[in-house]
Amino acid sequence: MFCSGGRVHRAQTAFLIIVFVGLAALAASCSRKTPPGPQRLAVLRFENLTGDPSLDWMGRAASEVMSAELTGSTITSIISSGALHATDRLLGARPLTAPGISAERPAALVSGATRILYGRISRSAGNLRLDAALFDTARQKIDRTLTARASESGNIIRLSDALARELQTPLRPFETQNPEALHQYCGGLETTDGAAAAQFYARAVAADPNFGEPYVAWTQLAASQRNQAEAGRILAGSLSDQTMLADLARYCVPAIADYCSIHIAYW
Repeated sequence: MFCSGGRVHRAQTAFLIIVFVGLAALAASCSRKTPPGPQRLAVLRFENLTGDPSLDWMGRAASEVMSAELTGSTITSIISSGALHATDRLLGARPLTAPGISAERPAALVSGATRILYGRISRSAGNLRLDAALFDTARQKIDRTLTARASESGNIIRLSDALARELQTPLRPFETQNPEALHQYCGGLETTDGAAAAQFYARAVAADPNFGEPYVAWTQLAASQRNQAEAGRILAGSLSDQTMLADLARYCVPAIADYCSIHIAYW
């Protein structure tokens, strides 16, 4: 028994079509890459190279402003300075005012950072200048460098904002444009003296009552000291801003979570 030539030809053609479709599907499957997840970015404290110690606080300010503005991105997850310092305490605390590239880099790596942004503040011809490098932790190389500059009269908030815009737009607006409020807030972040930190945060909210971050840090400080009365007083001072209250509720630690919820529900 044998098949006619037409039947053989049709069978061969059908077989070749099946093979071709199978190979095409396999090629498409092999070429399709799993989309990468959000990058985990740690913005480290900038180093002050101006020679003016009165500007040391700006190193922390640049980090805080950029981290806050980049928060909420769909492509980048920010590792906060608070998270870095919590990890750092497990590794062995380092000076909070030290340059981030030396003091915060180990904590950033342990925290799972896939990108690390570090930089410096300098002066040049009457201008303040921020220079930063974006480091890829997997490839162990610098991805790109960033620069922003402004006149000495320009403030660190706008300068940090300009640097952040080189990484991403749009940005989440920073909560204050008041340099003194930010200065006092950074002072609170960089002292290990609880009483001094509370005074810094108090001065920060006095300079800008709508600046939420000092309220959050101040409430957390009171909670860590098991001082619910103080936490309540801080909350009472922040009741004029509903967004701020929502932030406080999100960041309240378990020791005063119910207290936060009661105040926010009431107001």
